[in-house]
Amino acid sequence: MEPLNLIDQLLKEQQSLTSVERYSVYFDKKAEINAKPLYKDLIPITKPSEGEQYAFEVNLDQCSGCKACVTACHSLNGLDESETWRATGVLVGTKDDQPYQQIITGACHHCVDPACQNGCPVLAYEKDETTGIVRHLDDQCIGCQYCVLKCPYDVPKYNEARGIVRKCDMCHSRLAVGEAPACVQACPHEAIVIRKVKKMEVLATKHDRILFPGTITSHYTTPTTSYVSERGMPATVLFGDDSKIIVEDGHTPLVMMLVFTQMAAGCFIGNEIQGFINTPNPFVDVMGWVALMVGLTASIFHLGRPQIGWKAFLGWRKSWLSREVIAFGIFAFFSSATTFLSVARWMTFFLPHFLLQTPLRESAVIFGLASIWCSIMVYVDTQRPSWRLPYTGFKFFGTTLVLGITTQACFSPEWRIIGAECFLTKIGVETALYLLGVLQFSSHLERSAKVILKKMSRIGVARITLGVAAATTIFINPFIALLLGLAGELLERRLFFQTVIRYRMPGHIGS
Repeated sequence: MEPLNLIDQLLKEQQSLTSVERYSVYFDKKAEINAKPLYKDLIPITKPSEGEQYAFEVNLDQCSGCKACVTACHSLNGLDESETWRATGVLVGTKDDQPYQQIITGACHHCVDPACQNGCPVLAYEKDETTGIVRHLDDQCIGCQYCVLKCPYDVPKYNEARGIVRKCDMCHSRLAVGEAPACVQACPHEAIVIRKVKKMEVLATKHDRILFPGTITSHYTTPTTSYVSERGMPATVLFGDDSKIIVEDGHTPLVMMLVFTQMAAGCFIGNEIQGFINTPNPFVDVMGWVALMVGLTASIFHLGRPQIGWKAFLGWRKSWLSREVIAFGIFAFFSSATTFLSVARWMTFFLPHFLLQTPLRESAVIFGLASIWCSIMVYVDTQRPSWRLPYTGFKFFGTTLVLGITTQACFSPEWRIIGAECFLTKIGVETALYLLGVLQFSSHLERSAKVILKKMSRIGVARITLGVAAATTIFINPFIALLLGLAGELLERRLFFQTVIRYRMPGHIGS
């Protein structure tokens, strides 16, 4: 038989099916036999209509924990090496006779009422009216990281190299052209899909709905992600990384800002009271003003992009952080004017006494208190259990009281007994709260107590020692007592940040 020429060979090859083509024929025949479809749409065919938005749906029965979604998100979004927008974790059952283990994958939940957007002081978040996707505007971000504290799912991630926060945007640019997000497309088991949900239906169930056991109820931020499973989930589960003792970021600039500004408010409040007894002391005003300037200057170093920090007032309608910035700005104005008048009278003896009891001083006191209240609400509004209003209010106003009274005691001996009593009371209450956690009488303080006992016991002991030393030294040398008390309050505020209990998603620790 004569060998085929090239044309005949190519024609013969065209008559045979490739493996892809053979599978296509098999697939079509199989689809005719089975009523159940062999595939599903990973994204909606049409865009959301009015009142709808996109949302992630995760099928827990199909997730194997391969982390293909994590890798694809990192690669296709061009994330930095240390960045992670999607993470996986493990849920385990709590009953020995009912073993349970489940892999969980999570990213931004593109909430109907986003806590990150509500808390941002510079309006660096926007929720798309058509798709419902919550996007972060990198150019607008000042790197204050308040959204990191606000989000109960640990979604926004601070990028130290860039000085801004970044997060999942559901690959909105891919969805816009009909392409599935990176995580959806990469999942080999089709465990992650995009669905359309009705916003009003999500809002109607926000008080009763949770993503899964162990997460915060949806009333706070109203996430749209749904986790589905045919085999169900136990009523109580533990995160696989719950046993880790986590020491949170100390936020040193914030520690200094809070303590020194509260000391400043305490100085002006104390001098206002002193004015009714005798004469306001100009040195107390100066010390309060200097403390305020130190605190406000320290706050700048907390920002990733301080050059545009002036924008922090833009979100005043919803953000307590914006309100805090505004309140401190007004406090700084009135305290500066009050201090100028006080020093001018001391230097010239020309200004009469009644000018020191002007609306300027009273305004400084009012806005000093307003500033402290805003500082308290900044942290209460994060919904973190150990930052509840009674605890945070006691600590912040307690610092205002003890440092203000001790400063006044440096020049007026009659304040010394009150200062010692305040120091001992504050130390006693703080110690009692942590003992409640150690003894497990207060479950939401238990983890904080464990952090102190196992990781930060030296700082805890040093804080108590300094407070007691300040209370006793105030009778001998109130200036030394002020320094000891200030050091103790700085340590207390560091513990405030590093021992906080936070809501989160499993697997997000260190991600």
